[in-house]
Amino acid sequence: MRILLIYPPFATTWPLGLGLGEPLGIAYIAAAIEQSGRHGVDILDAVGSASEFQKTEDGEWHWVGLSHEQVLADMGTRTFDAIGISVSRTSSVDTGVEALIRAIRQAFPTTPLIVGGPEVSHCWDRYIANLDIDYIVIGEGEKTIVELLDALDGVITLDQVRGIIRRSENGEPIKAPDQPAQDVDTIPWPARHLLPMDTYIEKRPTTELRAATILTSRACPFRCAFCSTIHIWGNRWRGRSAADVVDEIAFLKARYGIEEIRIQDDNFCVKKRRVHEICDLMKQRALNVRLHVDPGVMAALADRELLSALYDAGLRNLNMQLESGSPKTQSYIDKKIDLDHVREMLDWSHHLGMFVRTNIILGFPHETLDDMRESVRTAIELPYDMIDFNLLEPKRYTRAWRDFVSLGLLSEDDIDPTIPVGTVHCSAQEVLNIQQWAVGEFRRSRQTLSLGRERVAVPGEIRIEQGHCFIIRLPEGRDIADHADNPMQSPLRIFEDDAPLTKAHSQHDIIRTLGNGSYSHWGDYVYFSSLDNSDPRVNGRTYRLFY
Repeated sequence: MRILLIYPPFATTWPLGLGLGEPLGIAYIAAAIEQSGRHGVDILDAVGSASEFQKTEDGEWHWVGLSHEQVLADMGTRTFDAIGISVSRTSSVDTGVEALIRAIRQAFPTTPLIVGGPEVSHCWDRYIANLDIDYIVIGEGEKTIVELLDALDGVITLDQVRGIIRRSENGEPIKAPDQPAQDVDTIPWPARHLLPMDTYIEKRPTTELRAATILTSRACPFRCAFCSTIHIWGNRWRGRSAADVVDEIAFLKARYGIEEIRIQDDNFCVKKRRVHEICDLMKQRALNVRLHVDPGVMAALADRELLSALYDAGLRNLNMQLESGSPKTQSYIDKKIDLDHVREMLDWSHHLGMFVRTNIILGFPHETLDDMRESVRTAIELPYDMIDFNLLEPKRYTRAWRDFVSLGLLSEDDIDPTIPVGTVHCSAQEVLNIQQWAVGEFRRSRQTLSLGRERVAVPGEIRIEQGHCFIIRLPEGRDIADHADNPMQSPLRIFEDDAPLTKAHSQHDIIRTLGNGSYSHWGDYVYFSSLDNSDPRVNGRTYRLFY
């Protein structure tokens, strides 16, 4: 049996950043099918197959990927016996997947249609009611999808398949027993050869480096009130062996020329000895890649030795999770945070040369305005380089969602609530006002730090990079430089004699090819071009940097 797996296009209100990487989930499923040796598989990646990630705009919503018509046209050129669709959705991302499912069912009325993915695992009761869907895969899908294809092929019965939901003859949902958690070292690496990797590498937003994503573990042993990943991975943390992780990184570098690895684990540092082993092996094999842990490092798990090892392995931008500066809210979230330890870890990270950011979540069910203000002020007083102030998104069936429902703040039938949701003590608008106030407070608190320095570039320290682009090394400005997660952060300004260069945050290809005063402050370096594209080393002009 041959299955076509579809990664659907989507609409989003979020800016596209480094989080837009290759879809590992569906690539893992494809790898498991290939490994079985019993079935064929192909992937239609409707995001990566588009000529550009961000194609059209509709108000604040941006459509990313192929149109539904293009997806159906592509399907018409392929041969398959079953269709699988990955479903992901939040309040800020809408795949329009149900409309796509209807269109696919009309075009292929007798082909078994299977859906899986995070959203389906959270809300399978909603999706099984959709008569266009034949089977739902919940939780980890690698073993389940192979069993389901075996059943569709007549090798086993449907009753023998774990981890699926289907309908009985009278239309009632039948939920099979859950699939046991797998040994992660037995799961094959994602089938990236079935993905348009060149698109993700060449056109991935906001990075100059060739980047790829990787998962080194599954699940998280903690039970934060807002986290929904337990519905996907369960609560038993499982980490791959250090050797297998580093082998995959080495493969990505050799096969795709990867220079940057984005670790997507829910909690990478649960087993610190394993992290040290990974870092040591990366250094021993001289992989020399930039490392990111996108979901972050729990402050409670951080220590000097761990952060030093990560830095030596290539970590430069650190997300050290705080989530709330209010002790009352921390207790509700179920996190014990020692602020003195957080401060010590921040100071050590800065000593190493890391840029450190965090996120604060606002709008938990029992929060008052004073609670949220305390959370914001506490976070701002800590020496973070960047703070993201996020509105709580109560994912279905999380503890926070259940509390909103029990308090009458949210209806159980409200699938896509407007964010933010009001709390017991304040309205949704008041929560939104606090978020806007927090952003302004943080900016004001950092203005003196960010704009209090000046430097005159000596011609001898300016070197040519490529085309019209020249470079000045500025390691002392790293704390406010643009970086992968915030490419518009730097307030740095450059003056050519008394004339300002006006094109800040320019893409490096623009600086190289067009020049004309475009510039960027990225990491340890300032990339810039003179106003008339003359050589700044010999044109006799003075270049002053204010940061």
